Amino acid sequence: MIETLFYNTLKENEVLQKELTTYNKQPDIFYQQLPHDKTQMWQQSRSFPRMIYNIEWRYHGERKTDGSMTIDIFCTNENKTAPEDLANEIVKVFEGLFLTQQEATYCAIWDRTDAFEAEGEEPMVWGVRMLFDVYRFAKQEGISPCPVWAMNTFIKQYQPN
Repeated sequence: MIETLFYNTLKENEVLQKELTTYNKQPDIFYQQLPHDKTQMWQQSRSFPRMIYNIEWRYHGERKTDGSMTIDIFCTNENKTAPEDLANEIVKVFEGLFLTQQEATYCAIWDRTDAFEAEGEEPMVWGVRMLFDVYRFAKQEGISPCPVWAMNTFIKQYQPN
């Protein structure tokens, strides 16, 4: 699924591997849900910075987009890395990147980044929400002979001008 392609792309980025905490020996990147902070799979005593992403598909009559991807990056005031720094790296990751599955090719285009702050006690949790437009390009196969070429040849033969 495309969600896995996006996950693998993020997971393999060296900056994210270095900056994010780990969960079950993988960078702390989750699809739709976070595991509980007390789960034993956390590799460090800390569980920040971390990321959650979600992809929503929609029908758009004019085919401007096929969906949207949201990435939330959470940090605390105790982390040395700011969420904006991770957001800039993610924009670089997806810039000009096309991911292909059997039936289609996808790309994610950065739309905007919004900052947020969670209410609560120390350590303060804050972060950014990144929004991407997701485009899907369906696999197109041609046939031989090409019907467009055949029609163009026919029209040129009878209407050379």
